[in-house]
Amino acid sequence: MAGQRHQILGPCQAVFSHAFGRDGSRPGQRAARSRSTGLQTVGSTAVKPGRVGADAPRVALPGREAQVGPLLSWVALASALGAVFVVGRWLIRGRRDSLGSTVGFPRITVVALLVLSAVATYPGILHRRQESRLGAVASAIAGTRVQVKCQTLSSASVDVGAEAGYVKWGPNGVPEHVAHIKWQQCNLLRDYQNSDKHHPSEGEYIAVHVLTHESVHTSGVRSERLTECAAVQRDAMTARLLGASSHDARTLARLYWLVVYPRMPDDYRDAGCRPGGALDEKLPTSPWAAVQRDARPVPGA
Repeated sequence: MAGQRHQILGPCQAVFSHAFGRDGSRPGQRAARSRSTGLQTVGSTAVKPGRVGADAPRVALPGREAQVGPLLSWVALASALGAVFVVGRWLIRGRRDSLGSTVGFPRITVVALLVLSAVATYPGILHRRQESRLGAVASAIAGTRVQVKCQTLSSASVDVGAEAGYVKWGPNGVPEHVAHIKWQQCNLLRDYQNSDKHHPSEGEYIAVHVLTHESVHTSGVRSERLTECAAVQRDAMTARLLGASSHDARTLARLYWLVVYPRMPDDYRDAGCRPGGALDEKLPTSPWAAVQRDARPVPGA
C-alpha cells in the first residue's frame, strides 16, 4: 500500500443522500466540481463519496476562509499591547496627575485588556492542540510524519464543498503529508475523544474513519478501493490512538465495517476486502479479526 504512487492532482469529494448529491446531481456530475477526498453522512443516510476530478478546483469562496482566525489573533495582540501601553504610560507619567492628585494603578483597564487577549487566544490554542494530537495519530497510521489541519468555523461558514476531508496531490503523483479534515468531522473527533468511547454515535465513528482514510492517502495510495480497505483495517488502531480501550476500538471498527461499508459505492468497495481476500492484510485490527475475537453483538449493526 505505502509503496504505491498514483498520478492525481487532487483528492475526491464526498457526496451523500442516497446515490445522489445534496443538489440531486449524480456522482459523475459532482466530480467536475471538486478535487477533495472524503466521506460524509447526514444522520443514517448512506455515505456516497464522489469521484476524483483531475483538473477541477475545490468549491469554496476564495479570500474569506480564514477571516476569524487572523482577526482573533490581531485582537489578542492588540489587547496585550494595549495593556502594556496603559501600564507604561502610568509608569512614565508618574503616579500623579497635572493637579498633583494621586493616580492609582489602572487595574480595571489592564485586567480587562488582558482578559480580552486571553479569550481571543484560547480558541487558537485549543485548535492547534487538537491538530497536534490528530497529527500524531495520522502519522502512526501513515507511517510517516503527517500534519492534520482542522477547518476553522470561519472557513466552514463560507465553504460550499461537500467533502469531509481531503489530501492534496502534486503533479508528480506524490501526496502532501497534510490531511485536511473539515470542521464538523474535527468537532465529532473531539466529541469522541472526550467521551467514554463505549457507544460512539454514527457521526463519531465515521469521523474516526475519515481521519484513518485521509491518513492512508498521505502514505501515497490514490485508489479509493485500496484506501478504503486499508482504512477499515486500521480504524481500530486509530480509535486506540484516540484513547479507546481494545474492546471499544474493535467495536468501532466493526460498526463502520458492518453499517457503513456495505452502503459505499462500487468505487469504494472491493470484493477482495474481506477475510482471506486479496486485500486482507492480516492485521489484528481488521474488523473481521475483531469479529472473530469478540463475539459480542454490535449495537446498531
